Amino acid sequence: MTQHQPLPSSIDNLIYLFELDSVRKSERECIEAQKALFKEIMSGNIVVLSYNQISSLAMFDLLDIYQNQHTRKPVLKLLDEGRIQVSQYGTDTVIDYITKSLKPDGPFFIFSNLYFLNRLGKDDPVYRMMDSVLHNTMTLPSIRNLEQDYFLETRYARKLHEYMDIMTDVVKRIKPVKRTEDTPTSNDLYYYIQTAINASKKYCNIPENSKIDSAPFYEIVEKGTALLEMSMTTSPQKTRSSLQKELQTPGNNDTKAICFARAVLDISYNYQVQYSISGVTITHDLADQWQLANTVYTYYKEHDFSAADQQYIPLKHTRILYWNALAKFCGSSRDDITDRDTWKKHLRSVIAHNFLCSLGIVLLIIAIWKMTEFFEYISPTLQTFGMIGFTLLILTNIALEIINALFPTSIFDGWMSFINSFRYLHTYLKFRKGECKYVYLFEMDTLTSIIKKIRSPRR
Repeated sequence: MTQHQPLPSSIDNLIYLFELDSVRKSERECIEAQKALFKEIMSGNIVVLSYNQISSLAMFDLLDIYQNQHTRKPVLKLLDEGRIQVSQYGTDTVIDYITKSLKPDGPFFIFSNLYFLNRLGKDDPVYRMMDSVLHNTMTLPSIRNLEQDYFLETRYARKLHEYMDIMTDVVKRIKPVKRTEDTPTSNDLYYYIQTAINASKKYCNIPENSKIDSAPFYEIVEKGTALLEMSMTTSPQKTRSSLQKELQTPGNNDTKAICFARAVLDISYNYQVQYSISGVTITHDLADQWQLANTVYTYYKEHDFSAADQQYIPLKHTRILYWNALAKFCGSSRDDITDRDTWKKHLRSVIAHNFLCSLGIVLLIIAIWKMTEFFEYISPTLQTFGMIGFTLLILTNIALEIINALFPTSIFDGWMSFINSFRYLHTYLKFRKGECKYVYLFEMDTLTSIIKKIRSPRR
């Protein structure tokens, strides 16, 4: 697990999360990444993504916002509210960054969640089609057309269609954060790699790192760093993708050395991205050599390198994090929030407001129900024709619409607002314990189906 420096007491800190790196694809790493993102936003901070994370859609694949309606809406809401932003890469937009990687003479780029593209040549028609679609010069082909016109398997066609669909949606919403001004070292990946190599060699003999799988750790460090340094001399570009390709050159058979070299490369890359973001809160200090070495070691020990080389495998969810609560908390007025204390006060006020709105709706329904009983008692004729009940039902719907317009609550509010109010409260109480709120999918599906049945007109 990644270790962090203590954060300041203020809120709206720009945070870059190492856990959201696009190569962390194992089930354990995906769950840890979701929790890290949830906790940072729940703490009142802003999570900043790199262009690599956006273009690979690693985070959005990780959150399963393609197919999961319970996740997609609140996560896109967080983008609208600026709680998830992107670090601007020079003068390029996200689309520019992607399309440069699609061109034959562009930089080498590994698509982490479109792994089949990495097996195609850049002169393949698929690349030209993606370039045209992302620049809005042609409409997005259907999955059937992708299969027929570009000879893609069904699973690849569906994935590519989802990628371009969500990419155009995300780019419209996400807000940019400026990069720091480049210095001779700030944008030099090799500088961070060399710093990580020096730190790893310096602390390779600490007791807890002395042996891994019966092999002296210092030997793995020596072989891995030597392999990485050799790749740095032969790589045509100073990028992670290019170096990763060099490390996978046939003939490199020392698995442990390769994995350690990749660990140094991945951690160094994340340090580089973190320091490139203007105004970012530093959670991993490059000057702290022990933390740097320990971060590399922990990543080497826990990271699933085999999963990093494969297509994302969607998690088999039985429950999901309650993203609706984050969208609710971040979507309310934040004018008086200046620090952690006022942020917690804001969370409590949102919960109280939601409970009051819910109580008002319930009291209104009870009052109308009692009125119905009264009128039916004094007018048996109207009871027979059901005129009063029908009229009051219309009035109830109108009243609920007015209440929801004046006092907006949440996605599943209205009839089920009390349940959501308790969920918001539970989310807050878990947050205070350093935990995350989960809800079961069958529970969410059941509530959704109930609401649809109630709100749909009878035929």
